[in-house]
Amino acid sequence: MNITQIKNNINKGIAESEEIISKMSEFETFDKENSSKNPEDRAQEMQAAESNTAVKNQAVLRLNKLKLSLKRVDAGDYGYCIDCDEDISPKRLEAQPEADRCTPCQSDTE
Repeated sequence: MNITQIKNNINKGIAESEEIISKMSEFETFDKENSSKNPEDRAQEMQAAESNTAVKNQAVLRLNKLKLSLKRVDAGDYGYCIDCDEDISPKRLEAQPEADRCTPCQSDTE
């Protein structure tokens, strides 16, 4: 991939993350006053709010990593593992443009 394609792929991920954050922000809070009086329904509403918050938090983390990836592109460091300096697989970068480690190093950190 050339620099334009890489940036387009990263920007696509940024747009997707921002959309998720926006949608989850609408539903993440649990409103006690307007919630159901039924304890089971209320528990489901609380669980849904917690789940939405978790999804939003993951999208925020990905968004931040994608923004760092754009900086790495501009610095000429994109596509190289931050641990071993080896190339990150183009397939990995296409699927996860925010990836900053090669697959073996990523496995070692998990």
